[in-house]
Amino acid sequence: MPAADILQGFAEGPAGELEDTFPSLAECEDVATPPLALPAPAAGRRQPHLIALCGARMGELFAIQGRLLIGRSREAGLRLLDERVSRHHAQVCVVSDGVLQLTDLSSSNGTYVHGQRVRQCLLQDGDRFQLGSGHTFRAAWLDAVERRFYRQMEDGALRDVLTRTYSRRYLQQRLCSELAFAQRHGTPVALLVIDVDHFKQVNDRFGHLLGDDILRQLAETMQKELRGEDVLARWGGEEFAVLAHSTTDLPALILGERIRHRVATTRFQHGLPLHVSIGIAVYPSQALPALPARDGSVGTNTLVQELIGSADEALYEAKRRGRNQVVASGQG
Repeated sequence: MPAADILQGFAEGPAGELEDTFPSLAECEDVATPPLALPAPAAGRRQPHLIALCGARMGELFAIQGRLLIGRSREAGLRLLDERVSRHHAQVCVVSDGVLQLTDLSSSNGTYVHGQRVRQCLLQDGDRFQLGSGHTFRAAWLDAVERRFYRQMEDGALRDVLTRTYSRRYLQQRLCSELAFAQRHGTPVALLVIDVDHFKQVNDRFGHLLGDDILRQLAETMQKELRGEDVLARWGGEEFAVLAHSTTDLPALILGERIRHRVATTRFQHGLPLHVSIGIAVYPSQALPALPARDGSVGTNTLVQELIGSADEALYEAKRRGRNQVVASGQG
């Protein structure tokens, strides 16, 4: 059934514990220290952060406001979609200026500092810790200049230079981790591939500089319809993609229609109208039934390619139907 029929009447709007001692660099404690309630920092004051050195969030910078919960749970301020990470795996609290307290929350695979499994430790600037076997973080107290530097480094590694959306490489990495998580925990994942209709005509008529400005405005426009947990990335040229966690078929169609409608009702520079065609694939679905989780990355990588391929096929169908359409994989 076409998306337009499904969405008729759609209302518009925005969318075993080990007890180890820790080396002298950081002191282990058995008694919890309450987190320090910090005032809003001044511009030049050093603020506590975690820098992801390894794992699915590698390169990202996380500010710590009093305390930061790390785990798979949706409540986690630093969320890691990895079956090796517990729902509430660890917590980091500010103890005093330059000192953080790391607490393992009875996780299955442990929290490690310098290779030692710990329950609770004090971390100083530069200390590293590891969750399970795949995620490493460094504690860092940064001033405004350092924060700006790390943000620029993060942007360069993770984001598209032109649109400030995430890069295709980052989206593919997140898609891999999301699908591995989905296979093991039965949560759905939706991928939307979005292409601007007839964008070549914009470049030919107005030039690539204005075309670039319009792509930036387009990215900002689409972002308004997304949740904070959704990932918008530039897929290439005038093509974008959205990764929507815990989204099934109908909500994915609604999201796609909201994006299509917002773009169609926005006037871009020089009053230019734009339209987008959107292809959607959801795992698991009738087109991509659930598969048993397999050890290693081969099974997940294959599933990633199948999901991307299904979304691309749906996009081609949207183009075939006349563009400015939303089509889900498997629709007749």
